[in-house]
Amino acid sequence: MEREIKFKAWSKATEKMTEWEFIKSVRNFEKLLTLDHVVVLQFTGLKDKNGKEIYEGDIVKYYQPYAKRYDTHIVKWDSLFACFSLFEEGNEWAKESDWVKITALENLGNVFETPELIPRAVGV
Repeated sequence: MEREIKFKAWSKATEKMTEWEFIKSVRNFEKLLTLDHVVVLQFTGLKDKNGKEIYEGDIVKYYQPYAKRYDTHIVKWDSLFACFSLFEEGNEWAKESDWVKITALENLGNVFETPELIPRAVGV
């Protein structure tokens, strides 16, 4: 399966998100990657149940059928795939690659524009 490669970028200086269409139009993506005040976020290739694209840094809610509950997690990149990040004892990040019920994922926001939605388990 081939996925669309695109990005968006968060500017720490202006506290604004720049969408992919603008980044493409500037045509200087390499320079964007070198800026200290910019956080580049990659598209996962997935969309939530409402058709909203899911990027690294997004906060998603999904149903865990085994635990019979809803959980909220932050999307992070592993070297090979997108995964949920969980905060675990010892301040280490762990990954949960259980993408069951992908159609039930709901993109609630992202860690920059909606930090109040960051899961309490993350400790941020």
